[in-house]
Amino acid sequence: MPTEVMAMIPETDPLMIAWKSYSATEAYTNTRGWAANKMHVDGSLWAAFCAGWYAAQAKFCNMLPATPAVDGCQLSGEKCAKYLDEEIEMAARDLPEGWIVEVYVENGAAWVRLDHDGEGIDVDCSDMTLAQQVEACVRTANNRISS
Repeated sequence: MPTEVMAMIPETDPLMIAWKSYSATEAYTNTRGWAANKMHVDGSLWAAFCAGWYAAQAKFCNMLPATPAVDGCQLSGEKCAKYLDEEIEMAARDLPEGWIVEVYVENGAAWVRLDHDGEGIDVDCSDMTLAQQVEACVRTANNRISS
């Protein structure tokens, strides 16, 4: 049942859609059940906070190691593909004229390359996911243009 605060968000808003999806899960039911017990309110709220925080950290598929506190909070491959897709759409929108982000994939590896008028541009993408690499390339291209 929506609260007055939740009613302020349209039903079609991505946040509300995600909330409805989450509130239908076993994890939500479990957390809600524990929160109903006064002895477990803080622990239950902590678990919900951890899940949200780790999900935000994993936004661009920067998967964190599973620990007892966050086990099951990592994004699925389907959601990771969505974020990569969003970053590629952002690059198509925000890359300056004459700049290209190339995504390379081979068996066992994937990487991104930034190109300007046929010249490869070095971008430090170590320890980044593909989505983060695309974002770094767009940022680098725009920084070069503005400097």
